[in-house]
Amino acid sequence: MYIGKYKIIKELGRGAMGKVYLGEDSQLGKLYAIKTAIQTPDGKYVEALKHECHIMKNLSERFIPYVVDVGQDGDITYMVMEYIEGENLQDYLSKHAPLSPDRAVDYIKKITDIISYLHSQNPGIIFRDLKPSNLIIDNNDNIRLLDFGAGIEAYHMTDSLYIMGTYGYAAPEVLEGKNIGRSSDIYSLGAILYFMLTGIDPALPPYKIEDIQEADITVGDSLCKLVNDMTNPSVSKRISTCQVLEDRIRDLKDCSKARKLYRDYLVFYPAFILGIVYSSYYIWLSYVKECILYNKLYISLAILLGLILIKRTLDRQYDNRHFIRKRRINLIYTEKRVVFFPRH
Repeated sequence: MYIGKYKIIKELGRGAMGKVYLGEDSQLGKLYAIKTAIQTPDGKYVEALKHECHIMKNLSERFIPYVVDVGQDGDITYMVMEYIEGENLQDYLSKHAPLSPDRAVDYIKKITDIISYLHSQNPGIIFRDLKPSNLIIDNNDNIRLLDFGAGIEAYHMTDSLYIMGTYGYAAPEVLEGKNIGRSSDIYSLGAILYFMLTGIDPALPPYKIEDIQEADITVGDSLCKLVNDMTNPSVSKRISTCQVLEDRIRDLKDCSKARKLYRDYLVFYPAFILGIVYSSYYIWLSYVKECILYNKLYISLAILLGLILIKRTLDRQYDNRHFIRKRRINLIYTEKRVVFFPRH
């Protein structure tokens, strides 16, 4: 199968607007990502693809794919872009989240740099549909941003603009189609950071971002407050710009906080040590003296107590780090709902 001069190798993904393929330039032998738009009677998807191309053509940030070609093949409208090898952030987080606070903050710094670049354009570009599935971790562990179909140029919104956003990641004003601004992307960044820290995907029911401080996880208070300030439903109370966000990230202290389990220190650990001592004593006693019945009983009970306490301690430590992951896998999975409707 060919689209224009590009030989289609495989399908990379699909969405509401169309499909993305991996294609090879038949003349140069180079691989590219080819994005196509579905033909509709009103032509809205084709217009959205052209709009995306218009936004991307003037961008030079190295973590944004460059546009190679735009064309028409029969009834297929397509855009050819740089092909980025790597792992989709959505897939990565589904396997590895929750991440350590330091690693999560490192990724958010990289994404913030890209969004800051977009906001600094003239006019500024608001991404609107920032979510893990639009981000790729490349082979150098850098974050690359994809899919500008929902992007808008600030102060250049028209009545025919289509509103796009994903429940859980899109700010409330994006889904309502009014008062969209730079802080709308900050909200989406906060939702991604929340996913990284908790392992709970906001795009799954109940589509809610809870206060991380209420959870028993090892995230520092300053980082918890940062997430809350990034995802505040009120625009006036939310972090407003990437510059402010970068300053807040730079001033973070104690991203990780070890929550001491005092009950373990006061009960389980002393009992565990006592069990080991008793086990060692009675095992030694059985060798130097005739091992009578009550010695066998003491040995058995001491060893059993020690094993129970080891298991209990490990279970508590596992639960402390991963209890949110257990909550996540118990959620009923439903397909992510994407809003796509004209603004009135």
